[in-house]
Amino acid sequence: TKAVELTWRALHPRGMWCTEWDKLHRVDNGIMRAIRACPAAEETLDLVAAADSLFGMGEGRVLFGAVAEEINEECRRISMPGGTRKVVYLSAVPGNLLFNYKTISAGIHARIKMKEQGRGKQSKGAIVAIGRRLSSLDFVAFATLFDDILSQFVRPLAKVVQSNLLEMAIISKAEDRFFRGIRSARALLLTTQRLLMVTTLLRQWLRPTELREFLWAQCFSIAGRTFPTFYRSLFNFIVDPA
Repeated sequence: TKAVELTWRALHPRGMWCTEWDKLHRVDNGIMRAIRACPAAEETLDLVAAADSLFGMGEGRVLFGAVAEEINEECRRISMPGGTRKVVYLSAVPGNLLFNYKTISAGIHARIKMKEQGRGKQSKGAIVAIGRRLSSLDFVAFATLFDDILSQFVRPLAKVVQSNLLEMAIISKAEDRFFRGIRSARALLLTTQRLLMVTTLLRQWLRPTELREFLWAQCFSIAGRTFPTFYRSLFNFIVDPA
C-alpha cells in the first residue's frame, strides 16, 4: 500500500522505492491529464463514445455489421477506453475509429434513414451533428496523428509499466525511451509543419501523380516512420480531402 511505501521511504531516504505497484496509476493519470488539456484529443474520445452509442450495442451493432458487409469493409468492434489497463486500451481507441471510419460514415446515413422511419432513440439532428464532426478534416487529421503518438510512444510504455515486470531498471529504461521519443517527436512535428507548407505550395505546380509520389517518398523519412498513419494520409488531406 501507499503507507508501506512511505514507511520504506522514511527508513531508507536514499534508497529505492520498495515497489512500483502504483506506477500504473501514475501513467494513467498523467496521460489522462494530458488529454484533458488538449481539446482535440477530448473531441476524439467524445466521438468514439458517440460512435459507440450509435453502433456499439443492440440494434446499432447489428446495423454496423450489416453496413460493413454491404460496402465490403472489414470492421472491428468499436473500442472504448476502460478496464484495469486503461492506457493500453486507450492507445488503441483512435486507431480503431480510423479503421472503422468508412463503415461508421456509411452507418451514420443508415441511422438517419432509420430515424426517418421512426426508429432509434437519438434525434436526427444529433446524428447529423455527429456525422459533421466525424467528417471534419481537422478532426481526421488530428486523429491520425493522435493514433501515431499513442501507438508509437504511449502504448509501449504502458505495456511495460502494466506488465508483471518487477525489475525497476526495465521500467526506468522504458520511461527514458518514452521521454526521448516524445522530445524527438516534437522536433519532427516542426519538420512536418514545414513539409506541409511546402507541399501546399507545390500543389499548384505538380500533377497529382507527381505529388503522390513525393508524399509517398516522405513516408520513409524519419518523420514518416514516426507518424506513419498521418503521413500515409497526407495526399488525401491535401489533394482530395473529401
